[in-house]
Amino acid sequence: MSQNINADILKQLSEIQKQLQNSNIKTTENKKRKKGSYQMLKNGKARLYYMLDRIRYDETINASSPEIAERKLALFVDKIEKRQYCNTNLTYSEFCQIWMDKHVRANCSESVAPKYLFYLNNRILPYLGNYKLKNINSSLLLDYFNMAKKFKTEYKDRKTNTPISKGTYLKLYEIVSGSLQKAFEWDYIPSNPCRKIPAKTLNLNKLPSERAKLSSKSKIRAYDIPTYKLVINLLNNENTDKFDTNRAKKILIETALKTGFCREELAGLKWKRDFNYKNSTLSINSVRIYVKGSGWIEKEPKVFSRRRTIKIPSSLNELLNTYLKENPNNENIFFDTINFISITGWFKKWQEKNNITPILTLHELRHTHPTILLKNGAKIKDVSMRLGHSNINITLQTYTEYLKDDDDMIANILDEI
Repeated sequence: MSQNINADILKQLSEIQKQLQNSNIKTTENKKRKKGSYQMLKNGKARLYYMLDRIRYDETINASSPEIAERKLALFVDKIEKRQYCNTNLTYSEFCQIWMDKHVRANCSESVAPKYLFYLNNRILPYLGNYKLKNINSSLLLDYFNMAKKFKTEYKDRKTNTPISKGTYLKLYEIVSGSLQKAFEWDYIPSNPCRKIPAKTLNLNKLPSERAKLSSKSKIRAYDIPTYKLVINLLNNENTDKFDTNRAKKILIETALKTGFCREELAGLKWKRDFNYKNSTLSINSVRIYVKGSGWIEKEPKVFSRRRTIKIPSSLNELLNTYLKENPNNENIFFDTINFISITGWFKKWQEKNNITPILTLHELRHTHPTILLKNGAKIKDVSMRLGHSNINITLQTYTEYLKDDDDMIANILDEI
């Protein structure tokens, strides 16, 4: 009798244990379900909800049944807990507005923001702007960068525009990568997809503009020595242009030829600070750039090596000293008397009037300066310092063709030994 009672008790205990196990399983399942919730919607969709660290996450998904919604909810929760979920519905265009206000305008110079806006509005946002920030991935970006290789310049005064330069292409890459990096740092996206596409993997040497450079005979345009001498003589002839008050424009051109200074550097020159008649030197301490909507802005050179002092020939030293005596009240050497926007047009007409070939731009005078020096035996290191290049390799790559005569000189030296 007692054995039967014990058997019944053991049976009851076994059933209770099974019930407890089943309840534990259900409790565990319930706990898992408590890690998020979902709401079935119409048209085969569901809304997922989850809260972590007091931040609410929600997303609408395609789910034709509660079972599918539950599976997607588990993946949804897992992504959030692993910090792999993008908690924003902003488009890339909307985020770029935030990026421009919070980062670019707050940290960059006044001249940078308009340039970034131009690239964004004309080159980037028409292709990427409508995509959700969270949907931009490396595959989409690779398609964009491959398409950008076919972009052309957009000058209104040209009959045909040419493929964009390598520098422009790299600027597009810099803006896209930089904006997405900030989106990652500000917790809008879990990672920067642009990091999976380093610029060096895009084969930039095969850009149409780079192929055009390789196929052309010369990468740069400059006066040869006879033309250089002719231009200097004409600049010192008072009859070559009656519309040049005080010869200010011609003195500017001669200064550009004999210093290699670019337009922004010439516009930033000041008498007391930058011109030293006793030592025959000119210094670059600031530049002036034109910003649309803001006018001319004076700022420090963006590269430290561009701040420099160079020796100038005695002919230019005397010319500038005479010009100073004629304009004693001017603070700036050229900016007070010359319109730096119209000077390019004037210089082009002046060359045409005097039958100068090739007709160069003001910036190409910067190229003429080193080519004349190199053809006359100047050392490449000294030329690089005069131009303010941060690396001598920049000078070598740009003006290699003007060093070819050295090979003939070396051959002659070997014959004479």
